[in-house]
Amino acid sequence: MTQSDEMQGLLDRAVSTLNEALDSPELSLRDRTLVALRVLELAHGTDPIEGLNTDGWELPQLTQRLTNPGPESRSASPLDARLRSASKGQPAIGLDRPHSDSAATTQRQSLAYPVATAPSAARNDQILEPTVLEIDNFLSHEEHQFALSTALNKADQFVGSKTTTNASDYRRSSILYATLYPDLYELLRQRLIGLLPTVVQQLGMPGFEPGQVEMQLTAHNDGCFYKIHNDSGSPETATRVLTYVYYFYQEPKRFSGGELRMYETDISGPMVTASDRFETIEPLNNRIVFFDSRCKHEVLPVVCPSRQFDHGRFTLNGWIRRA
Repeated sequence: MTQSDEMQGLLDRAVSTLNEALDSPELSLRDRTLVALRVLELAHGTDPIEGLNTDGWELPQLTQRLTNPGPESRSASPLDARLRSASKGQPAIGLDRPHSDSAATTQRQSLAYPVATAPSAARNDQILEPTVLEIDNFLSHEEHQFALSTALNKADQFVGSKTTTNASDYRRSSILYATLYPDLYELLRQRLIGLLPTVVQQLGMPGFEPGQVEMQLTAHNDGCFYKIHNDSGSPETATRVLTYVYYFYQEPKRFSGGELRMYETDISGPMVTASDRFETIEPLNNRIVFFDSRCKHEVLPVVCPSRQFDHGRFTLNGWIRRA
């Protein structure tokens, strides 16, 4: 056997091994993603693809969560099990990067997320599962501090929140409109639009052409809450497709409560009702969550003993409308 034949044999074995690694259920999604990226690098020569060098990178704390029905509800379907198993300690997609203002980092951000494909959640015209996509450590330390300082420096410009139905005592919080923080709004808007294709894919939602990105900076303090509702249930809100909530607050944390509770939602024609099956999401600092705007949800009461504004729970929350 010539040296060329030996090399070809080694290459064939290497390709076979890579194929087995990419299909192996024994490897985590992180490991399979790294294998795929290395293959892409090799396919482009000895130098790593710009924006895809994984040396020193870590996968983000990105998880999918489905409702936890509890022992008395129906058993999970095979698709539910696949989604649920993907959520246990393994990221759904993407790569994390050191935060920087350099052009190289900007390019990495645009390339890093649509790397792997996770199974899509089943959609049903009658029953909407409360699928939630979470990303922890969403903003850099500097960006997080920018959001926090914006909230604290404009404390006297917050106004009482309202609902589209003007229901009495249904929502208690205060909000700051996006026109009062244009730089922070634009920072988050660009990040959301850049992530949109990946987010809707992970949530099992059909793609859509984004239009307006609505945003509020919301402050929840002692006794604040928002009862069960959805975000697209009126003629004025019907074009809202995707809801996002970015959580931030001062450390150490001086409040409790304020969890997001997502409900299985029954959609029957014009009637949209919440079932008794739900999932509760903790409002962790620097976490963002995404979910279908049709899904019923609520904000549980906040307890903040000091009642000081700067000790409260803050969110940058809003909706991406279809164009």
